[in-house]
Amino acid sequence: MAAGRISGDDFSEVYDPLKIEIAAVEERLSALAYDELDVDASLSYLESCFWNTTHMWQAEGLAGKQRLQKLIFPAGVMWDGNGFGTPQPVRSTPC
Repeated sequence: MAAGRISGDDFSEVYDPLKIEIAAVEERLSALAYDELDVDASLSYLESCFWNTTHMWQAEGLAGKQRLQKLIFPAGVMWDGNGFGTPQPVRSTPC
């Protein structure tokens, strides 16, 4: 370093590793942008599920109906001789 200046080699020695680290951090940041939850879209989907449970049931095959039934009635549905019931309160939304 002469008269307040650094040589190109000295600069590169410090800058090149930082440049690589900056690129790695920018890459991680761009990956995180895809992981963010879109709250409005999620709420819209859940509202759609809540109001269209009947349609979802009718559109699904056996496996889909079983998954939906498990979401709505996690402990199952029981018959006690007088009617159907659940051992736990029913969830307010199936999704």
